[in-house]
Amino acid sequence: MRFNVLFSTLMIVLCLSCSKKNEDAGSADEQKLEAHSWQQTNTTATTDEQKPVATFSANHDFSLNLNSAVTGAGNDSNIGAVATGTWSYDGKNIEISNISISYKVNGSTAANLQAVVNAYAGGLVAFNAFIQAYCNVLQVDVSGNLTIKGASSNKVTWVVNQLTSSVLVVASAGTTASFTAK
Repeated sequence: MRFNVLFSTLMIVLCLSCSKKNEDAGSADEQKLEAHSWQQTNTTATTDEQKPVATFSANHDFSLNLNSAVTGAGNDSNIGAVATGTWSYDGKNIEISNISISYKVNGSTAANLQAVVNAYAGGLVAFNAFIQAYCNVLQVDVSGNLTIKGASSNKVTWVVNQLTSSVLVVASAGTTASFTAK
């Protein structure tokens, strides 16, 4: 009887210590995400200012910023989009929810995607090609709205293929995005 109580107590202690180690591993990876801004590297953007930047804050706010100078309507325009939301990480996947998209033209907030497209020569089709080349995790959907690729019901799951203190590689909807710590 005394052996059974001692054995049971030992098993409970072992189980609790194992679960604590797993929690610490997830927490350490979250800290890696939070420690930096992440600049996308698999992009055709040629300058750091043009490359998309993802941020995962400690309070679980997420943002993905895309800004680029493009030739549009005979003028040099700076167009941009910001995807925001909340994020969580379970050790394998980053889930981004409550996704919201905002737009900028020449540094000012634009009313909608059409205002950005109007600043971009070639219209919506050309703008979508630009988005795919510069930030392959964004897309213009069939309704003409800018979204995070793979998003459904205002959320998306990114499978984490690699996460170190300097590299983040995620996959979603047939697309892989590579980021380096900035």
